[in-house]
Amino acid sequence: CCYGVECKIGFIYTQAAVEEANGVRRFPIQLAEAFLNFALFFRFPIDSAGAAPRAGF
Repeated sequence: CCYGVECKIGFIYTQAAVEEANGVRRFPIQLAEAFLNFALFFRFPIDSAGAAPRAGF
């Protein structure tokens, strides 16, 4: 989990703190999750305090 998920795409760790993670191609799932959270933050902005909610919410 901490070093990503084994996958055909991604990159290879060469100097990971955990020896088993070295030499294995991994997809950085934490970076993908952070990117998606960032995109959702701008897709669904938080309404200002005291403002009327938008229609449909």
